[in-house]
Amino acid sequence: MTQPGLYLLAGSVFLFFLAFSTGAPAFLAPAVLLLLVLLFSFLSVLLCRRGLKVDIFPEKKRVSRGEEAALILHVVQKSRLPVCPLQTVLFTDGEQARQLEIPCERGTTSWRVPFLCPHAGVLHPGVQHFEITDLFRLFRLTYRMPDPPGELLVLPTPFDVEPLSYAQLDEGLGTMARASEDISIPADIRSYQTGDPMKRIHWKLSLRKQELLVRRFDEAVLPDALLLLDCERPASASPALRDALLETALSVMTGETGHDHQIHMPLMGRHPTEVDGRMGVALAAENLARLEWSRGSAFEEVLLLEAARLRHVGAAVIITSRLSGELVEVMRQMRRMGPTLRLYYVTDQPESSDVLPFISRLQHADCEVCYVTPAGGGERS
Repeated sequence: MTQPGLYLLAGSVFLFFLAFSTGAPAFLAPAVLLLLVLLFSFLSVLLCRRGLKVDIFPEKKRVSRGEEAALILHVVQKSRLPVCPLQTVLFTDGEQARQLEIPCERGTTSWRVPFLCPHAGVLHPGVQHFEITDLFRLFRLTYRMPDPPGELLVLPTPFDVEPLSYAQLDEGLGTMARASEDISIPADIRSYQTGDPMKRIHWKLSLRKQELLVRRFDEAVLPDALLLLDCERPASASPALRDALLETALSVMTGETGHDHQIHMPLMGRHPTEVDGRMGVALAAENLARLEWSRGSAFEEVLLLEAARLRHVGAAVIITSRLSGELVEVMRQMRRMGPTLRLYYVTDQPESSDVLPFISRLQHADCEVCYVTPAGGGERS
């Protein structure tokens, strides 16, 4: 019962007291009228609560960051007594909670509640309960949702980036391919050519044919690219900074997917996984949106663990929002191991003098450095 309902109940009791204590029937009629109003209000909210059923689900399962999403509300009301519109609070995780009023009429009605998705991630939009109030606002009951609504996946939005350059010594990466050939599986035999190594000569067959013949082996595929995203929760609590990290990673994956080169992206968050370019851009975007940022894991250790892959990698991409002396030194060592290295430094202060010495050291080590600002969402070298 609300505060006005308490006042009305107290007035009704007082009028009944006056009617029976003084014997004046003039007090009895308003006391009965007030009691009937209270009874009508109580029955209206009670029957509405028992006959109410609300189903809530997202209109779409996936949207891109910045797009509009919507919740669909199916309201079923069996009671014939009128009540006020249902009061509730909408939580979307992507914006502040807001008050909603849903008309509660007899029968089945559907309502579409739109909202924006400004940040990438997994959202659980919905309401926890509805408040049912009678027409006179004397009674209020709560209808709690039995099941939470489904999840809404907000995908990062890629932008254009420059294609990666791969470490090579001649056209077509032939030298690197020959360096990684599988010498245990010959593919064919051919005549000796000037420059062929002596270890490839098939001596028995050469003696039989009376000419020098060499083994030809299958060449390995083009070198891969390795994308390393700093999955430690950024020091800045800005969601825009996290969006920029995810979208930069997706942009690189999108730019390299579909080429002859393969790209691999290990995600070392709270639940480690690895995304491969052969999975497609859609699955890469979903994995990035579901990324749970880790806490306390040093990105420098992740780089050292992944350094073993650099023997078969032609290009390495590092995406981070922080720079330190130790991190810069690890990247310099990675560059000396052979592959080209590109750093995407995500920051909202690209002109900060604190990081200029780190950038200079990386550039002197022949590392490519690109800035990404959360506001612009683009690439700046």
